Parts: sequence; structure tokens; C-alpha cells
Amino acid sequence: MSFEGISSGFARDLMWLHLSPTPRIVYIQVGENEVSYMDVDDVIMGILTLCQHLLNSGVEFVFVGALLPRRRPRNLTISQYRRRMESINRQLALVTVHMPRVYCKSKRGFRLSYQSMDGVHLNFYGQRWLVRHIIVSEN
Repeated sequence: MSFEGISSGFARDLMWLHLSPTPRIVYIQVGENEVSYMDVDDVIMGILTLCQHLLNSGVEFVFVGALLPRRRPRNLTISQYRRRMESINRQLALVTVHMPRVYCKSKRGFRLSYQSMDGVHLNFYGQRWLVRHIIVSEN
């Protein structure tokens, strides 16, 4: 198991990341960067395009984690961020139902107060919960 990501990046930046060997399962966590700087439809299209790219590259299953609440969003008010977050999560859940081997995971069960370092990035306990939840609930 390994964790890959791009700090302060966007989903489209991961299109060029070459994973070797090809992982069986990939988990994508939708991040705040996209929400603060891109249109909701562009965020969704970027995530779905990345999912398709991963499947075409040989990944068996892609899990998309729901966008998490943010304590202090950049470039948006808290209410603007919440509206975008809810819209993105709802639309991703609706679209991925029709995408074989792509699953949208809700934030159900995530206890932000002790599983997050800063309201955005998962700490050790949050990562452990996430990995256990994906492996146990989907196998």
C-alpha cells in the first residue's frame, strides 16, 4: 500500500503520475483546492476523467472520497464552500452509480475532530480508518 498525492495540486495534475506497478485499488480524495478555484462542473469532470484514466491504465477499482467540510476555506465564505461541497458530493454520488468499478464513498463515519490534522488532511487515525473502511466495506 502506498499513498500518492500532489500538495496544492488538482486532480488533472495526477493524470501524468505513473504508478508502477499498477495498483489494484485507487482511492481519490476530492480536495479543497479544486473547490476554491474551479467551477463545480469542472471539478466533477476532472475527477471523473481521472477515474476513467485510472481504469484505462489497468486499475481494477476506483473509490472517490466525498469532499470533507473545511474550517477556513480559501477564496470562499464558509457557506459558499458548503454549497459547493454538497453539490459536488451529490453529483459525484449520482454519476458514479452508473460507472462500473467506480464507487463514491460518503463521509459517513468520519470523525473530523480526532481524525484530521487541520480540518482537511487526515492524520494517522484518519488514514487508518479510511483504509480499513475501504477494504472491509468493499471486499
